[in-house]
Amino acid sequence: MRNARVEVDCPCSKEVLSLIRSVVTAVSREMGFSDEEIAKIEMSVDEACSNVVGHAYRIRKRETSAVSQTQVRIKLGITAARDHLHITISDFGVGNAKGVHDGVQSLEEYLRRGHGLGTYIIKRFMDKVEVFYPQESGTVVSMIKYLPRYD
Repeated sequence: MRNARVEVDCPCSKEVLSLIRSVVTAVSREMGFSDEEIAKIEMSVDEACSNVVGHAYRIRKRETSAVSQTQVRIKLGITAARDHLHITISDFGVGNAKGVHDGVQSLEEYLRRGHGLGTYIIKRFMDKVEVFYPQESGTVVSMIKYLPRYD
């Protein structure tokens, strides 16, 4: 599977996380990633989606009861390229209302702060990670995992 794009748009709830993991695992396996790399990709996606479920809409729901359920969503984009897997996870929540969150830089820092471990895991398991905050609202997490080269 090369140069293919898959998109999943689903309600923001923990019940959909297993569906998202299954899609990511299937594409990763089809691309030829090892079981160990697939586990890292799966965990990274799960952490990013769990952050959406736990944080993206919490403040917005309290601020107004007019938030439409169609706006409380997770969008997953997967691009299977020749040499890498590119995954984006988007939400339409509060975005950077509390400022940019980079997570912790070490496990020791996590033990002191008590939060930020998910971002730490994502950055350690994926080859390239970027977080964007679109002007309108929400957050986009972009993750890339390169296929190992076997010469």
